[in-house]
Amino acid sequence: MHYLGPNLVCNFMFDQIMDGTTCVGWSRTKVSESFAEESIRAMKAFVDFTQPTGAGGVDFLSSKGRPMLVDINSARFTGAHPAKLLFEEHAPDKNWSLHAWDVDPKKVQAKTMGELWSSMLKAGIAFQPGKDTPGLFPTHAMLGCRLQFLVLGPNPEVVQQLKAAGEEVMYGTHANLSKASPQSPGSDICPVCLQKPSSTSAVELSCGHIMCKVCMMAADAHKLRHCPMCRCEHVLDWRKLQESNSAYRAAYAGWRDGNAHGAHGEPCSIVSDPSSQEEGKSCSPQAAKAPPAQSTSASWDAEPMEIRKEFTGKRMQIGRFTLDVLNSH
Repeated sequence: MHYLGPNLVCNFMFDQIMDGTTCVGWSRTKVSESFAEESIRAMKAFVDFTQPTGAGGVDFLSSKGRPMLVDINSARFTGAHPAKLLFEEHAPDKNWSLHAWDVDPKKVQAKTMGELWSSMLKAGIAFQPGKDTPGLFPTHAMLGCRLQFLVLGPNPEVVQQLKAAGEEVMYGTHANLSKASPQSPGSDICPVCLQKPSSTSAVELSCGHIMCKVCMMAADAHKLRHCPMCRCEHVLDWRKLQESNSAYRAAYAGWRDGNAHGAHGEPCSIVSDPSSQEEGKSCSPQAAKAPPAQSTSASWDAEPMEIRKEFTGKRMQIGRFTLDVLNSH
């Protein structure tokens, strides 16, 4: 049994599941009602006497059919605390069955918890707090180190079925877990259709995962605003992005060709007469009336491309001069 401060965590016992001398999971107890009642009375007496302020637990063994306290784990959380706390807070029915078990992290096919959780959602076996459907939920999640899942269901049969289905998903034998699915942000596979989109149809989300344009259109039509892999929320309208990108490319290409334009309402040129402009309109620098040139360098009334070419030439001369100075030393 387990406590958190002066209160018991769930008013029932857990049975430890052992593999030799190693605990590999917990489940709701199968002991007799009299055994459980005596254990609970002893546990409450222990908590009332010690008045703990932190977390801890007590292990009982059966001796001639009666509970015998054999181990006290005080001043620390135990491996069963996350499962019990989750059950106490979110179980739709306090009479539901539950089973927590350690998964071999080396056998798990997913590379991230986001990918594994998405696979469980897709398979329909994920327990989502706030909903009354049975399923699995991770209570310890450190891929490559330790992974523990809690299964909640209305009876032991449903719990065992969900546990078996969860192992199929985690170990990569489930039909819904494709080897072609993305493994991490940066993958070039669309997680919806599992196809590799072309460079022009791939849309990268803020989380780093990508979707193809066709799947993005379908998601947008259904008002879906979460990444299908990690569930990261985003607001993404691919049409607006495409329009913005096309406008930017057109403006940038125009600037490189010397067709620069001022923004709406800004002066056409630093040398033009603002009073000669029509209010609210913008115009290109080359359209402004410029004063006569004051030097032998590029004149103000020259085309922007000519100015740019001369500037580039001067910059190259400076660069060559700098290299000559460095080489001489």
